[in-house]
Amino acid sequence: MPKTTIKLTLYLVDVLILIASFLFFIWLKPSSINTYLPQFWFPFVIFLAIWLLFSVIGRKFFIISKPLKKAVSSALNINLVTAAFIFMLIYLFDLVHLSRLVVLGTMGLATVLELILIYLVNQIMHAHPIQAEQLSNPKEELELHDPLVDFSQSQLCQDSVRSFLEKEASLNSNIKEFLVKNIPTDKIENSTFRLFNTATVFNIASIVPNTLLLLVNLHKINDIKRINRYFIKVNYRLQAGGYFVGQVETIKVRFQKIMAHYPVGFNYLAYGIDFIFKRVIPKIPLLKQCYFALTKGKNRSISKTEVLGRLYYCGFKVEALGEIDNKLVFAARKVNLPLRYQEPSYGPFIKLRRVGKDGEIINVYKFRTMHPYSEFLQEYIYENYKLDKSGKFKNDFRITTWGKVFRRLWIDELPQLINWLQGDLRIFGVRAISQHYFSLYPEEVQEMRIKHKPGLVPPYYTDLPTEFEEIVESEKRYLLQKQEHPILTDIKYFCKAWWNIIFKGARSK
Repeated sequence: MPKTTIKLTLYLVDVLILIASFLFFIWLKPSSINTYLPQFWFPFVIFLAIWLLFSVIGRKFFIISKPLKKAVSSALNINLVTAAFIFMLIYLFDLVHLSRLVVLGTMGLATVLELILIYLVNQIMHAHPIQAEQLSNPKEELELHDPLVDFSQSQLCQDSVRSFLEKEASLNSNIKEFLVKNIPTDKIENSTFRLFNTATVFNIASIVPNTLLLLVNLHKINDIKRINRYFIKVNYRLQAGGYFVGQVETIKVRFQKIMAHYPVGFNYLAYGIDFIFKRVIPKIPLLKQCYFALTKGKNRSISKTEVLGRLYYCGFKVEALGEIDNKLVFAARKVNLPLRYQEPSYGPFIKLRRVGKDGEIINVYKFRTMHPYSEFLQEYIYENYKLDKSGKFKNDFRITTWGKVFRRLWIDELPQLINWLQGDLRIFGVRAISQHYFSLYPEEVQEMRIKHKPGLVPPYYTDLPTEFEEIVESEKRYLLQKQEHPILTDIKYFCKAWWNIIFKGARSK
């Protein structure tokens, strides 16, 4: 059975459990069938909707194939939060006349029946591994089996791309210089090289797969309708270790052109309209289809971050960048197959892969503060910009202008309350970090970190470290104390963290 069908079935059973629990206590309460049921069926419908909403938000049945203890703990947390919310509504709307026996009894019996359901399904999932895999949908990274080309050991070619470039007079001299400087053109045979100036994916798709070592397309990718499909087609035409060179007009250059083209005052209005039509609308469902039908995908507004992130998502590693004729030129090397298993973030509400308890990869929810596809550039940013004193990346161009405001006010962190509801995060604990950032920690601290769930409020706000090494030591001190006194340590750190936040203005940059 497909995993979606399994989950929908479980939610349907959950609704039936709640209805049955409600009717049982209606029957149990003397004289309530004729008086209570007709009068209070509507509050029950609202109650049912709230219960189901919290179950879906908390992904109550999404982790049912995980260890039984975690599935049960998550379900109990969700139901407790749901109960608290429902009693808050009863108090706010003065519904105290509702029978406490029916309300409490319905939630209590439904919780017990849910736990029995979770136990039974959990046992079935672990007894049939294939079904468990369908439900939990583990995402295993694809491996590239072809050996990478080692150009350092390659022989110089007489009929090389370098010789072709020297003879080709029509090619832009700056493009020639970029290719010779950043790609071993003297070691790549001309027969494994293709030069295009096309926005049509068909021209790329017509090449025999796994035959090229260098593909250059001089047409800006702003005019290509389905960029990921185009990059993936290029990936499959290249041999492992082969190079892909292209160019794009970034939103930074687009902004400068519009500012210079229109009179002062009108230029910001023109850019606002262009931004909404060429950048926002192509990312909104339904409107996106209308946009591509009208424009055929031409002259789209694309950020530098999105282009580089798409390249990494499609199996490339960016080796060099250059500015030629107001366009960003990139040279990327094929190092892997496209990451089809991992969904890129695109909308305002995103989920990021983070290292959780026991080293499990969890999805942490946030409001977007970075350009799309930023999550695939962790390694690139670290290699080229390193870390600043706060342990963050220096000059991180992935962050948007409004993203800086969101981060300052913690607006981007609010969706993590869903992770707390799901049981993936605690109120206080070490920060949930990416796999790449996690790899920078000493092995000793890594092992200490994965023994506990990450938290919404990290030790950073208690000690206020200024360098990455100090952050590591701060977390190490916290984790060592937590091993000795788990509850007292969290209370002490939590109180001091909020004192620093409220009275000392501590913020995460």
